[in-house]
Amino acid sequence: MNYIESIEYIESFKLSKTKLGLQNFERLINNLCINIDDLKYIHIAGTNGKGSITKMTANILKAGGYKVGIFVSPYIVNFRERIQINDEFISEIDLARIVTIVKEKIEDMNKSGYPTPTQFEVITAIGFYYFCEKKVDFVCLEVGLGGKHDCTNIIKNSLVSVIANIGMDHMEILGDTIEKIALDKAGIIKKNNQVVLYPGANCVTKIIEQECLKNNSILTIPNIKLLWYDNDFKCENFIYKGEKYHKKLYGEYQVYNAITAIEVAKRLMTLGYDITNENIKQGIFNTTFPARFEIIKDNPMIILDGAHNEQGVNALIKNIAYLKGKKVTIIVGVMQDKEHKTIANMLQKVANEIVLVENNLPRCLKCSEFIKDFDTKENVIIGGNIENYLPSYLQNMSNCDILIICGSLYIVSEAREIIREKCRRNYVNS
Repeated sequence: MNYIESIEYIESFKLSKTKLGLQNFERLINNLCINIDDLKYIHIAGTNGKGSITKMTANILKAGGYKVGIFVSPYIVNFRERIQINDEFISEIDLARIVTIVKEKIEDMNKSGYPTPTQFEVITAIGFYYFCEKKVDFVCLEVGLGGKHDCTNIIKNSLVSVIANIGMDHMEILGDTIEKIALDKAGIIKKNNQVVLYPGANCVTKIIEQECLKNNSILTIPNIKLLWYDNDFKCENFIYKGEKYHKKLYGEYQVYNAITAIEVAKRLMTLGYDITNENIKQGIFNTTFPARFEIIKDNPMIILDGAHNEQGVNALIKNIAYLKGKKVTIIVGVMQDKEHKTIANMLQKVANEIVLVENNLPRCLKCSEFIKDFDTKENVIIGGNIENYLPSYLQNMSNCDILIICGSLYIVSEAREIIREKCRRNYVNS
């Protein structure tokens, strides 16, 4: 199997449903004959921010001289982003080779009458196999969905369990209250564990505290009373517990993600791992992440942001508030299973114009349905398929000061490639 065939094989699982329980995934891992318990994990769950915390933590460890596996989802530009070691994507050759091995084991399972794994289970198995094979020092392991029943929770132990910001998302699976969702995400907490909780999550703190108590685990919550940061939408500079930091990820919420990662590193230091304050500063500074309030172009300014739920949109709106006096156009597309009515109402309050887009994914909410969520249609237009709409819009873009493209990361990733391709063409033709 070559690289293209391996991606096609993974994509063939696209319609597979999320299945609760780890038994079938355990079977796949056992069939692969890898010992995932030999690896050291930092396990990260949450609704928003877990990808940024994962990358920041990994970069801190990398700055300390460690070999660090990174498992994140979804990808923005290239599937291989999902499985990395020290910021280098898994190679096409390694991916194809490991997918071939995983495929054989899945076929053996099917012949024995066992269920076919989900797509996320397949990808996670590839990641585990790669990290075991490469003998990494740590794995920064981002949960796919929830925590307790997520297939990444097959690990028996972790050095630190991290709970990022928790919000209302995937309610059809995780529960219809913030408390139920928090309890599911707290399922990654292990016995005698170090646990770090994103600051400001007051409504779920008691639930996390109770789970830590049950598991004899120590809970750390960053102290925001010891935090100062720049009062602008970038928030590039901040001081935490007397130490000065500089980051490249823009936004206030990224300051909170950063101090969460800092506390993770401090917990690892107490466990005896060789990490210095300078490693922490370097790791925070070195972290970049596509589509996290990413200013992809200036004059006019184009910002990409994967805000696709209430919390994410609220964070985006806080940043927009710094752009007073600017005419803001928002291009947005979302998936059917998101709180699209809430998103519509929130965005309409801050945008001069809203353009609705969609893509070819079956899960994507059609523009003709999305527009029904808006109380007034005066400043809302239907753009249609983003692949067809965005190039022509960019060609004639002159009626706004700032363009923000947000919503589903699938939408934003397509937009990112369209914009980058346009910039490349303009550069070549200039």
